[in-house]
Amino acid sequence: MPSLRDSLTRLFNPATVAIVGASEDTSKYSGRIVEYCLRAGMAERLRLVNPTRQAIRGIPCFPSVAAVEDQIDVAVAMVAPPRLPAVIEQCDGVAATIVIGDLVARSADDTKRVEAEIKAQAFAKGIRLVGPQCVGIVSPASETVLSISSALATRMPAVGRVALISQSGGLVASIIDRASDAGCGFSRVVSCGGEVDLTIEDFLEYLVDDDETGVISIYAEGIRDPERFLALADRANAASKPVLMLMPGRSEAGAMAALSHSGRLSGRHDVRAAVLKSHAIHLVEDLDDLWLAATMLARHRPASSGGVAALSLSGGYTAVVGDQLSAGGVPMATFSPATRARLAADILQPNPANPLDAGARPSPGQEATDVRAAIAAFEDEPDVAAVLYAETMFLDMQSIVPYLAAPSSATRKPLLVCWQAGSSVAEVMALLARHQVLGCTDLGQAVRTLKVFLDARGKGPSAHGVRRAQRPCPKTLDGELAIGAAASILAEFGVAYAHEVVVDDAESAAVAADGMGYPVVLKGVVPGCLHKTDHGLVKLGLTDRSKVIAGVADMRLLAERPAAFAVQRQISGLELIVGIVRDAAFGPAVLLAWGGIFAEAMNRRVLAAPPFDHAHARAMIAAIDPKGILEGYRTGQAYAVEKLAQLLVNVGEMALACPWLDQLDLNPVIVNSVESVAVDRVMVISKP
Repeated sequence: MPSLRDSLTRLFNPATVAIVGASEDTSKYSGRIVEYCLRAGMAERLRLVNPTRQAIRGIPCFPSVAAVEDQIDVAVAMVAPPRLPAVIEQCDGVAATIVIGDLVARSADDTKRVEAEIKAQAFAKGIRLVGPQCVGIVSPASETVLSISSALATRMPAVGRVALISQSGGLVASIIDRASDAGCGFSRVVSCGGEVDLTIEDFLEYLVDDDETGVISIYAEGIRDPERFLALADRANAASKPVLMLMPGRSEAGAMAALSHSGRLSGRHDVRAAVLKSHAIHLVEDLDDLWLAATMLARHRPASSGGVAALSLSGGYTAVVGDQLSAGGVPMATFSPATRARLAADILQPNPANPLDAGARPSPGQEATDVRAAIAAFEDEPDVAAVLYAETMFLDMQSIVPYLAAPSSATRKPLLVCWQAGSSVAEVMALLARHQVLGCTDLGQAVRTLKVFLDARGKGPSAHGVRRAQRPCPKTLDGELAIGAAASILAEFGVAYAHEVVVDDAESAAVAADGMGYPVVLKGVVPGCLHKTDHGLVKLGLTDRSKVIAGVADMRLLAERPAAFAVQRQISGLELIVGIVRDAAFGPAVLLAWGGIFAEAMNRRVLAAPPFDHAHARAMIAAIDPKGILEGYRTGQAYAVEKLAQLLVNVGEMALACPWLDQLDLNPVIVNSVESVAVDRVMVISKP
């Protein structure tokens, strides 16, 4: 088998292409692909295979692939599944075969077996398979179009620095079409479909080293090999190639739709998001982010500091823009006194703010001059990392485009235009695209683009290449760990847990309480009961031995009769929740959230993929505690935040080292001025 790089190099840069089952009927896919190839100027590279035709569109036809004398780089199979094995058998020396339709007839009894046989047949000849059920590939960088995508019916995509990999062919069409409207192009476009052979990971590996590609965008409903995918994402990051990814499944409806479409289970989106973020992958929200934000990153790299400077000729719209940027978490630039003075002098704005009302001068026809002056001032302001020109409508809007195009082509800083109006701005948007000015007509899209762009800065190498060795599984094969086993594992990883004594009767419980000092907490131990409080199995604030004995008696009357009792010193402080959650494909993440009375009032939670260091743990704490309650906000009482951070780090190490640990809930973790300690836990081992 040739190397992956050699095979994909020939796929994206073919000297000769065979279209097997070619047709002249453009109402059929087999005719449409020929039409697109000819529009792309590929006539000399085409070898059409159709035993019933002498020629199609003036190009000679061959009766079979074997009859073609030239070396073929890529074969596109436009044939029904029963004919595929015969076609592959004739593809000696072919680097890749694109299977547009089904690989196996849908009526077949043993689909997996037939797929495996066809794949083995292809591999025996050194052939890689793209698809099935895909729309093919487009490689503008090499003027290659081997696709049936409807987006190609009117135009070919321009050459750009963004590569797109998608498991959905329909999304490929929409992305190409919308990007083309905005004047944005691509280096490579891949519809990988059913991935019987070549997967997203294979194409990602090629694109990381592809000189024509600067940014990689991915639509994926599932990843076959997450570990390899994340390692490749780390390589892309090291090569300064941002990876943007749209992955459905944030909602139950989205997850079910993905399952119905591709059969891929999406897993836990929150865990995936945390893991992907830890590997510098930008998880985006909309398909438009895969081309607009990607193009901005392909043309510019964000400055290490600073924020967005926004302007509009509409004072009302500046307020809307400011709200949207703030809500979207986009950092805003701060204007220096020199910049404020310059804006006041150049555009007669007496109170320059960000966003800037650039329409303060009451002089029709002055709009273009004032916008240009404002953008020039932003260009010289050190705290400006990107510029957003957001507009509504005014007369002779087209006249401003040259003034936007000039700084856009020469500036060190990216300029994004958002023109939010109706069809009357279509001409303006077309002019912007013609002048290579990035633009859109939706403020939400503009905000997301700027957020992704600025989030891309400062992405260093991932620390996730190192994994701790797996530890032996405890004696329990599945289900909740017994108290002793759980305590042992927590102690092994240095996870602070309040000392508890497990006893069988009321008198022993009282003796234990006497020994540790009051007040104490009494818990009933019922195997398989994961939430003790819900079943009356927890009694707090017991201040003497009589109350401990009474508590044991009360619990013995419950339907869930305890097998034993745990006595624990009662600890006061703020309540938090720390846990481990897992995605079947992408592994674990550590959860931190408020507990107790703060759970609903604060409504904040954060997930982080381990391993992470103390500084990252502190960032997790800051994410749920922006006001600094744990640092003594308005009370002057500081809590043991450093010990909480260490607990988070230790839980992260345990999550990686114990892949059999399906669930960990430390609820609550009590934080006070002295300690940060878990006082209850649920640990569940997954079934083998």
